[in-house]
Amino acid sequence: MSPNGGGTRQVVAVDLGGTWLKCALVDETGSVSRSRRIATPTDGRESVLEATSTAIREAADAAGGVSAVDAVGIGSPGMIDGDGYLHDAAVNIAGWADFSIAGELERRLGRRVVALNDANAAAMGELRFGAGRGTRDLALVSVGTGIGVGIVIEGRPHAGRGGGAGELGHLVIDPGGRLCACGNRGCIEAYASASGMRSLVRELADGFDERASDLARAARSGASDIEAEHIYTQLRNGDPLAAAVNETVCDTLARAAAALALTVAPERIVFAGGIMGSADLIIPLVRERFGRFVLPHVAASVEFVVAELSSDAGLVGAAAAAFAV
Repeated sequence: MSPNGGGTRQVVAVDLGGTWLKCALVDETGSVSRSRRIATPTDGRESVLEATSTAIREAADAAGGVSAVDAVGIGSPGMIDGDGYLHDAAVNIAGWADFSIAGELERRLGRRVVALNDANAAAMGELRFGAGRGTRDLALVSVGTGIGVGIVIEGRPHAGRGGGAGELGHLVIDPGGRLCACGNRGCIEAYASASGMRSLVRELADGFDERASDLARAARSGASDIEAEHIYTQLRNGDPLAAAVNETVCDTLARAAAALALTVAPERIVFAGGIMGSADLIIPLVRERFGRFVLPHVAASVEFVVAELSSDAGLVGAAAAAFAV
């Protein structure tokens, strides 16, 4: 029963990003209502907390107020531990560093708050409402500007000590290799993220004949609009440079999957991100390479699937985490 005596439990969920703050009322079936999106304030922590609190109260009004919802869930960038404390800084939100997100919002709202990393929120969403339904242990690998990894164990998000679990994008697989945005060399993110793909195209272009590769010609002309989607369009057209980039991306994602399989041992690994529109060109090759990096019985025990949730993944995932506590 919900606190207001109704039969359907409801929580308020927040998906906080560097550009947008999304907030909605979510019920236990994953149905989203009272959804709204506002620009994330850029003038410091206090403004972000105030905007978040206001959005939560407004969403909760439809359920009878904050006191009438079961809890509040918030997914946020950064390393957030199991108590909702943000360690270090979320670099894309001004002043968002070294404080208890859950504690601050609970103080303002007088309601239980569950705060977790945005990748863990997405993983929880897939577990409860998407491609992970029917499992208890799941890992999500999101391929975007960077590489985000969310981990769920026994139905609950796993943050690890200091919120560091799942920071697999910065696992070094090639010491002394390509420079990563974090300052290290050879990180997974430097090879398999969207930004890594763009850099790979430019680095490899000189090894391909422009007459055989439209992608090489675009790269050498200094084109600035080479996105992952364009790379996979060219791959479907038989472009050899696009094929070389995809080989590197898939080999790298397979190594990430192997690291997850040999540590967390999830039932399913869910791959998310815009490039999964070309999952038919990616997942089979990742699966094949994955088999080279793990023992046969491990390779046979892990399912590879594509994420099902779309733009509301962060919201319903934050709600799923709040329902799970």
